[in-house]
Amino acid sequence: MSVFMLEDLQGSAEVVLFTDVLNKYGQLLVDDSVVFVRGKVDTAREKPNIYAVELITPDEVREKLATKVKIRLDAKDVTKEKVAEIKSICQYHRGKSPVYVAIKTDKGSVQAKADKDLSVNPDVDFCRKMRQLVGPENFQLAK
Repeated sequence: MSVFMLEDLQGSAEVVLFTDVLNKYGQLLVDDSVVFVRGKVDTAREKPNIYAVELITPDEVREKLATKVKIRLDAKDVTKEKVAEIKSICQYHRGKSPVYVAIKTDKGSVQAKADKDLSVNPDVDFCRKMRQLVGPENFQLAK
């Protein structure tokens, strides 16, 4: 078992790692490193602590915490080339996160989930390419 202090700009919390979690993620426990903690909050004590079930590095955070990708397009900007490029980027970055596309028309908007074979790993490269293609205001990672 191990205990460490997790600090952010709002304060700190004690994080408890039981043996199985420690064995799996212990190598990520380095002083002054950035780590995301997924777990359960224990409020039985005066000062709450966190029972960790998973530690996530910054490199893994998009893949593990972003469960959906949302792309918005204006109908007048949709071309065969743009659709082909979106599809190509998605195929190159295959993963588990589904892609949702919303197309805005004069009469409203239509949203659809892309085929399962276009699910992506929204890593840094994928996000950069997609923001360049559709614009940062039209791209969103969601839970």
